Amino acid sequence: MAVSSSEFRSRARQKLNAHYWDALLAVIVEGALLSVGSPVAIIIGGAFVIGLASFFLHNADRQNADITDLFAPFSKQFGNSIVYFILSSVFISLWSCLFVIPGIVAAISYSMAPYILAEHPEMSAMNAIKLSKDMMRGNKGRYFCLQLSFIGWILLSLLTFGIGTLFLIPYMQAANSEFFNEVSGKNAQRGTFDPAAGYDNSGFNPGMNTPGGFDNFNNQ
Repeated sequence: MAVSSSEFRSRARQKLNAHYWDALLAVIVEGALLSVGSPVAIIIGGAFVIGLASFFLHNADRQNADITDLFAPFSKQFGNSIVYFILSSVFISLWSCLFVIPGIVAAISYSMAPYILAEHPEMSAMNAIKLSKDMMRGNKGRYFCLQLSFIGWILLSLLTFGIGTLFLIPYMQAANSEFFNEVSGKNAQRGTFDPAAGYDNSGFNPGMNTPGGFDNFNNQ
């Protein structure tokens, strides 16, 4: 049975209990550093997007999520993170030129790439994007419904002049990480959906058979 949006949100809330203020700090730091201007955002944007994905994956896996996760890509894959940011931005922009909906579909298709790169810094940006597309085949509607399930919270955040967004974004990021663990096959590899279970550190293995339909993907 497919995991529902409400279940993803429930898992996110349970995991955030232990690291909520760290998660909020991570979101604030990323937002502040990316607000300095477009040229700088192009250079550091990809690294921080991957770093934020790493933080929330550690939180989802009940590992030691730490603010330093934000900066890990700068030493491990800085050049690759720039390539990822540029490629994903260009692809989404090109699809958006056709119409709004193709742009949204493209953004959803590439949405798992930061999580893939967070767990596999050795993978090229292009292969991560391709793997994300494969992973999201048949799952784009589920992801869209997950984002749509936050609409009430989004409206409430607008009523607080955006202040509530600071508390909403960690919640959404945590839910998206739970979504990745599901569609990547990590949960199936663990053989458990129990959020209190002790998870190993193996992460997502793109070479293993998983429900996403990318069994023999070449990540070289």
